[in-house]
Amino acid sequence: MKADARHSSYRIFGFDLMRVVAIFLVLIAHTSGTFKLCAGKWSYTIDKDPFPHMGLFPDGKDLPESMQKAAAALPPGRVWIFGTAGVELFFVLSGFLIGGILIRQVTSSPKYTIAHAGSFLVRRWFRTIPAYWFALTVFLTLYSLADGKPITAQLLSYYLFLQNLNHPHPGFFGIAWSLAVEEWFYLLLPLLVFIVTSLFGGVDKVKLLLITFILFVFSCIVYRAFHVQRVPIGFNFDLEIRKVVLYRLDAIMYGVMAALLVHKRKQDSGILYQVLFVAGLSLSGVLIAMALIMGPVFSATSSSGYVAFFGVIFYAALPCAFALLLPLTSRFRMGNNKMVQAITFLSRISYSVYLVHFYLYYLAQFRRVHFGNYFLASLFYLSYLSCVIVTASFIYFLIEKPFLNIRDKYIPLKTG
Repeated sequence: MKADARHSSYRIFGFDLMRVVAIFLVLIAHTSGTFKLCAGKWSYTIDKDPFPHMGLFPDGKDLPESMQKAAAALPPGRVWIFGTAGVELFFVLSGFLIGGILIRQVTSSPKYTIAHAGSFLVRRWFRTIPAYWFALTVFLTLYSLADGKPITAQLLSYYLFLQNLNHPHPGFFGIAWSLAVEEWFYLLLPLLVFIVTSLFGGVDKVKLLLITFILFVFSCIVYRAFHVQRVPIGFNFDLEIRKVVLYRLDAIMYGVMAALLVHKRKQDSGILYQVLFVAGLSLSGVLIAMALIMGPVFSATSSSGYVAFFGVIFYAALPCAFALLLPLTSRFRMGNNKMVQAITFLSRISYSVYLVHFYLYYLAQFRRVHFGNYFLASLFYLSYLSCVIVTASFIYFLIEKPFLNIRDKYIPLKTG
């Protein structure tokens, strides 16, 4: 989700724009309930405890049915795809950016060593972990103080991204599932490359990486398919597949493979990239349309073909389609104007926005959760977005940026 550039001059505006699109898709999926109106013209409904619905306090009771209906402006089969698309787009962007870094390490060095992998990992951890640990600590504190519950070993496992390694993600801090997928991928990728390059040092590096990446993707898809074909009645695709680390690692690898293509074809005229972009846009459009038309995909009571598509193929095809957009997007530059500056800033804080938006929304809706007209709902939503941006900016400038400065000053990326 994050670029590894030190200076704004190194930033790719096309990726900044895609990152902003991705975070707003996630926001749409998680906050569309604001525009589900109640009967009163100028009123709003009141509920004293909306938190259990969001898993902030996992031991709480469920919300009343009326509140649950107000939680989404669109039926589940319509709104879920926006969040899914946003996260998959984040996945492939991460893959492209960190893949490009790792590929440069490998191809510019006579031998890829543990020192290379170590510098890669430490720089990644300085980029991703401080803000995550800060947000997690705040939410754990809120959970402990407000609910009077002890902080269990399961909750502490979030600090090591173990909460959904091979099982469904718990209710607490729901957005952390995707961060666990990313962190485990960051750990496994350089170690895998180190092992492969050590075993097959005489093979062309680019070809070796390509074969490795293809086999990695194939293994993930087969592993996911093996699990899906044994699913019980009432199987939940979202919890049992999409949010389990071991079933989703291939999503990021598509971005890495796109980076390998760009590395191999540095002098490409752009025609291939244009063809890939059109193909990716078309494929992603078809997949999203299928998800919208076919409705909710959270049950295995449907046909085996339906289960196979949404349990296995969909979670490979959608990030693959997004990855096809990246080679051309990586060449997209813009001049320095107010619009570019605004998009770049939103892109910079998008990680922090992702961390805090989920719970800020429901904290803000503690009393006003269901408005009587679109004017009131819009006012609330603008206030909410302002609060999210301010909070995310605070985290970015006080936590993310200082750690990035330390990283860039004291932890250079090992190459050569």
